[in-house]
This record gives sequence, structure tokens and C-alpha cells, in this order.
Amino acid sequence: MSGSKRTTPSGGAGKLNRLEQAIIAAEDGAEDARWAQAEEVVRLIGEGQSQGDIAADWINLRTGKPYSQSHVKLCAKVWREYERTQIRNWFVDAYEAAKGSTTRVEHNEAQPPASEETAERLVQNLLDKAPDTVVDTVYHGLKLARQGKYTPPAERKAREAKGRVTLKPLRQAVAAFTAMGVVGSIQDATEELREMIGDEALTEENFRQIEEVNAEWQQELVVARAMLGMDDEEIR
Repeated sequence: MSGSKRTTPSGGAGKLNRLEQAIIAAEDGAEDARWAQAEEVVRLIGEGQSQGDIAADWINLRTGKPYSQSHVKLCAKVWREYERTQIRNWFVDAYEAAKGSTTRVEHNEAQPPASEETAERLVQNLLDKAPDTVVDTVYHGLKLARQGKYTPPAERKAREAKGRVTLKPLRQAVAAFTAMGVVGSIQDATEELREMIGDEALTEENFRQIEEVNAEWQQELVVARAMLGMDDEEIR
């Protein structure tokens, strides 16, 4: 029989799919989850799984279909580049760089206007077409440069990466105390809700406020659970 035979059972991309759920459920945590997916891809490849097998098991929840093998290959390339440089850019930028397209695009975009007329067109295009975040980046960057406080992106990202590595042990040491505070706050909130129910003091407006905050909390739990590679059963 021709063709390669799968040596690993379906479901090898379980953590990738849990991280995928985190990306969909909580966009605030999506950046860390995407980087965690890239790390997981490299780990699975290191265990002997083929890129094709990983792609077949890894489901894109936006489309409901498996990712392509080329996507797996690019994610692995992104993580290995991070391991080499210890510089962590925005994942989408690192991904585009892995495809070999970012350098060309950024080179063209980075060309400064050669005249006041082209500068005016650039400003108008920014105001008409660019997202607010891009406009703010340009505005604040120029303002800082005029004040002599501007730090080039490469240097800034290198500092941020170094800071993350330096502070990680300290953050981990403090995490136990932080977790105790979180648990205590949840316990206090649970008791207060129990009292409101017992006193029949709970209103629909109060409940909607509590439910809204709880929804945000549940989203963050999805991200945390996925980052730790834990199933629902493991947490219970």
C-alpha cells in the first residue's frame, strides 16, 4: 500500500486545539496563545510527529477545517527563530517574516515621503484608511522623536524580550501569593452572592453586572487552562 502510515493516534494536537479555543474565546489572550501553539508544534515535531499529522489533527475553529501543513511548518519556523534570537515580536509579524514577505513589505512602507506633497498624501491616507492604533503609533512615535525619547522598534523589542526573561523567575515566585489573593477574592465574592440570595436582595440589574464580570473571568480561565495544557477534568 502506497503512502505514509500515521504512527500517532488522532488527537495528538490536543493542546493546539485547546489553545485554538483560547484564541477564539478571549482575544486579549490570543497573542500568548498563538506563541504557545508555535512552541507546542515544535514539541510535537520533536516527539516524532509529522507536520502532516499535526496539521490533520489541528482544527481552525473559524473555518471548522484542519490547518495546512504549510501553516504547521511556518509556526515551527517562528518558534525556532524566537529560540535563536530571544526576540518576541507580535506573532503575526513573526509569521509573515517566516513566510519571507515582511521584509519586502516593511521596506516599501518605511520609505519616507520625498516632498511636502507626498507627506500630506501620507497623512491623509493615514487619517482615511489606517486603523486608529496605526495613527496613534505614528503620532506618538514622531512626538517622542521630537523630544529625543524615541527608541527604535528593534531595540525596544530586544529590551522587552530581555525584561521578560529577567523578570520571569520573580513573577513565578510571586505567583503563589497572587493565586492566594485571587482565590480569596473569589471566595469573598461567592459568600457575598450567597448572602444576597439569602436576603432576597439580588435584582436583575445586579445579576447582569455579576454575570458580565463572570463571563470575562470564564474567558480568562479558558486561556489559563489552555496555556497549562489542562483538560476540564484535570481542573475539577
